[in-house]
Amino acid sequence: MLGCAIFLMFCVLTTRAALFQSHYLADTDLDDTVFYDTLLSAHHSDSLALCFAMCGQNCNCLGYNSQKKRCHLYKSCDSVTIADYETGWRYYNSKLEGKEYKQMKADERNQKKDFECERLGAYLVSIETEEENTWLTETFLPAWDSGANDIDQEGRFVWTGNNRGVTSYSNWHPDEPDNAWVGDCVHICRGGIWGDYNCDEATFSYICEKD
Repeated sequence: MLGCAIFLMFCVLTTRAALFQSHYLADTDLDDTVFYDTLLSAHHSDSLALCFAMCGQNCNCLGYNSQKKRCHLYKSCDSVTIADYETGWRYYNSKLEGKEYKQMKADERNQKKDFECERLGAYLVSIETEEENTWLTETFLPAWDSGANDIDQEGRFVWTGNNRGVTSYSNWHPDEPDNAWVGDCVHICRGGIWGDYNCDEATFSYICEKD
């Protein structure tokens, strides 16, 4: 009976590990370094798969050192300020269905956000399915800015990344969009709820998306 329970737990962990591993992409820029800026927790782990299995909500990046059997879970690997050299570390950043996502600091006005994403070969995130909206809000802590706005035509929101209208999917708060204070841009709040806001009056972090 104990053997069956252990086997069942192993199956659950490996399934969970495979799910998380499919949602993460190797980030070689940080390899062979160790940092603590956004560290959520640190664990002993006998394998990379088990390290992936530990990565839950708010874990957007992880580092694994196979030599030391250490697993570091991070809120983000995108804003590292101090990193020390330490051989053996390999890092993995979040993605979804072959897409890559990167959360950027909330220190840019709206006009610069498109440029910063383009500099990375990406674009401001376009959310076109419920699955993507849910995954993003579980992975990146709101509130953050999306790539939707109605600057060109009031009431017609489009995604700046592909210039498609926000028609196939949306998740507005019941009282939004209300165009309060010239609300031309769209931010994502807790629970994945959308609201409009003045592009020049607020600075949210933002998500760059890359196919």
